[in-house]
Amino acid sequence: MEKNTLRKNAIEIIKSEIIRGVIEPLAEINQVELSKRFDISRGPIREALSQLSAEGLVELNAYKKVTVTDITRTYVLDLYSTRNIIECFAIKKLISYKNNQNIISQLNYIVDQMGVAINRKDKNEVAELDLKFHRTIIIGTKNKFLNQCWNLLELGVLRCMHRRYKIYDSLDEIIGNHPIIIKTIEDKDITRAEALIALHVSDASENILTLWDINE
Repeated sequence: MEKNTLRKNAIEIIKSEIIRGVIEPLAEINQVELSKRFDISRGPIREALSQLSAEGLVELNAYKKVTVTDITRTYVLDLYSTRNIIECFAIKKLISYKNNQNIISQLNYIVDQMGVAINRKDKNEVAELDLKFHRTIIIGTKNKFLNQCWNLLELGVLRCMHRRYKIYDSLDEIIGNHPIIIKTIEDKDITRAEALIALHVSDASENILTLWDINE
């Protein structure tokens, strides 16, 4: 298998495990163990960890230790306050377009798929679809700079989503106001759409902070 493929596989597996909490915050990552695990040299492992560092998932220090970045109270507050600004702007931009029916159809389909995943009790799939819903709104703005900003936030948001889902009694709660958000886009109700997005992001932030307070 080519070096680039080996490196990509290592990146995706390690990234997934960090996001899902299999590798916990502040855990030290042993490059020798990863090299043995993936049966590849330490070169591709170092490259993979370097990319994950650039994405904010791990930290590299002068002593060549690699640790998973922590999810602190400040991390959550900064992440979700920035997310709120970006998503409120995005939904106003999307509603301003005359032809956004394709995005509305995509959003409805995603919510339907969330219901299917919830019936299967597949938390990982629900998390991916939840994030895909919001990413679709961002993409619908056709604003490349907004997309770039969102990409910087997405991994952190997904990490928090996986932690947040631990506190729900039922996965059905996750669908929440997603269908209502779609309705506000259809109705071109910017004021209500912005308020719903702000509430959605605020609730998500409060939920993850509650979990952080309990466990940390």
